[in-house]
Amino acid sequence: MKALCRELAGSLKSTGRGKHIGGYSYYHMSLIQADRSSCMLFNQLVRELNFEPEINVLKISVSLERLSFLRYEEFDQAAFPCLLMAHTLGADGSLKTRDYSGRNNPPILHRKELLLLSDNPLVRKAEALTTQLESLGMFSEPKVIGTLQGWESKLTSLGYSLRGNTVLKSKT
Repeated sequence: MKALCRELAGSLKSTGRGKHIGGYSYYHMSLIQADRSSCMLFNQLVRELNFEPEINVLKISVSLERLSFLRYEEFDQAAFPCLLMAHTLGADGSLKTRDYSGRNNPPILHRKELLLLSDNPLVRKAEALTTQLESLGMFSEPKVIGTLQGWESKLTSLGYSLRGNTVLKSKT
C-alpha cells in the first residue's frame, strides 16, 4: 500500500500543482482525474482499500504515513470552504473517519487555487481573492485562521467581512 501511495504522491507532485504546507500536500480531485497516471493510481488505491469515498480533496503526508480523503463544502462556490468529512488512512492500514459537518468551528481551506489545474476557471477568481486578502494581512497568522471561527475573528479584527468572493469593509 505504501508503495502505491508513494507512486501516487510522485505522480501528483509531477503535475507542478497542489498546496504543499506543514508536511502535507493537497490536491483537488479534478486535478487527479485530469492526470492520467494519477487517476489510475488513485483508482487502484481505492480499489485496494475497498473504499469509495465521496471526496473533493486528497491530502498526502510527505512521510506517506497518512493519506486523507477530504470532503469540503461547496468547493466551487465557497471562497474558503469548510471541511465536512475526513477519512484518514494510517501507516498501519487503519481507516478513521471524522465528521466535521455538525461542528460550529470546522477547519477551512485557504489557497484553494493551488489545488486545481492552472486552467480551471476557479483559479483566477480564487487567486485574486487570496492576493487581496494577503494585502490586508489576513494570512499573517496561519495558525489563527485555520478554523472558521479563527478566520472570521481575524477578518473582523482587520475591519472586513466576506460576501461570497467579495471583500467588504466593515461599517464602524
